[in-house]
Amino acid sequence: MPGLSDASLPTELIEHILDILYQDRDFMGLKVCSQVNDVFRTLSQTRILKVISFRTTDRFGQKSYYCSVTHLVEDIARSPRISSYVQKLVLPYKWVSENDRYCSLPEVRMLEKSLLDLPNLHFLSIPDDQSFRRDSHGLYIWTAILDSLIEATLLNFFKKSTKLTELDLTGTQLFPGVVLDHVPFLKRLSVSTIEPPNIDGSNLAPATKRLQLKYFCMTYPHSPIPVAALSWLCSPSCPVVFQHLETLKISFIGQEHPRGERLCSLCPDLPHIFIDIMSASVYTSYNSLNYMLHAYPRDSLLDLKGFKALRHLTIEGVLKIRTFHHRILIDYFETPIPWVADMLRMIFTSSLSATTLTEVTLKLRFIDFPLSLIPHLHNNWTALSSSLRTQNLPNFIRLDLDISGLTPLALTKLKEDTALVDMEKDGRLEYI
Repeated sequence: MPGLSDASLPTELIEHILDILYQDRDFMGLKVCSQVNDVFRTLSQTRILKVISFRTTDRFGQKSYYCSVTHLVEDIARSPRISSYVQKLVLPYKWVSENDRYCSLPEVRMLEKSLLDLPNLHFLSIPDDQSFRRDSHGLYIWTAILDSLIEATLLNFFKKSTKLTELDLTGTQLFPGVVLDHVPFLKRLSVSTIEPPNIDGSNLAPATKRLQLKYFCMTYPHSPIPVAALSWLCSPSCPVVFQHLETLKISFIGQEHPRGERLCSLCPDLPHIFIDIMSASVYTSYNSLNYMLHAYPRDSLLDLKGFKALRHLTIEGVLKIRTFHHRILIDYFETPIPWVADMLRMIFTSSLSATTLTEVTLKLRFIDFPLSLIPHLHNNWTALSSSLRTQNLPNFIRLDLDISGLTPLALTKLKEDTALVDMEKDGRLEYI
């Protein structure tokens, strides 16, 4: 575009064009636009650099994470103005190939440098890598990441950051609770497990309650730490105000499950709870003859009786098929739907939320699930439908069913189940 001056097009029109490219994820187009002139370059770069997410490997499978962080620091050193464009930064773990059991973050100084040079960063994420979530014992694969690394790097960043509103540190084992004293504007927090400032309970002075979270996500690995963490979150020494919490998300890992009464004491008037049971032991097993082989332990049900005003319940789970290669034994599959139905039954029999619950979202992922087993889910759907009847939940409006992983033919077969058809006819079921 030769001869184009900065005033050739209205800025609003340029921004509209670039917004279209950004929404279409056309970063190559944005890069081309950045070479037009100063106005295009500035407006293009603000979109290109708005979200930076590093990969653990490049497209050829080579480890490139550390090099990518190094390049970011070098680019900012050459052009300091671009540091203000970055609003979201995702720093996943760098997984090392030695038995897939060791991971590490980049060198402490390099990570600290990349964070401190981003004055407008409002979302920092070091997320959990689901593919490395569990080892052969169903435990988290934690490695030699040290608390000192978090203390020296992240805490230093938190003390200087004034715009951080969202934080996801589910990729680290312990989130130091002392950090909460330094992020007064934080609204969304996702962690694996919080480490209280002093687990033994001594010298815990009342804190100034100034952190008002809207979203809080906590993962429960196989360890006693969650008990101490919940005790601290409920104590006067915790700086978080949970009364304004809009969504509480809890993820079950392994055999340990959170104590419902503790969760309820955090925010008894919570409107929305999100339960992730993707890796939990709450599944019922059936064989391909529709005979029950294993039922989940009843004590795995999360006690929600203390929540007084739940309006929305979201549960995410997976349905898996186990195939025996020699065909000596009959295949079997695992389903979380009976657990969900019993959770709802617990609510309408013993919780005040039975009169306030209006919406249930069920996210189900099917893994290698064959068409022939779809009819065997009928009893599951019937039990779920029965739990959602008006006489049980008088103000219930709709079940949002999010199905993924099925072939189009299998999905069509699933939707033909009479229990689901009846719910859809009554306007109580919507597929999303």
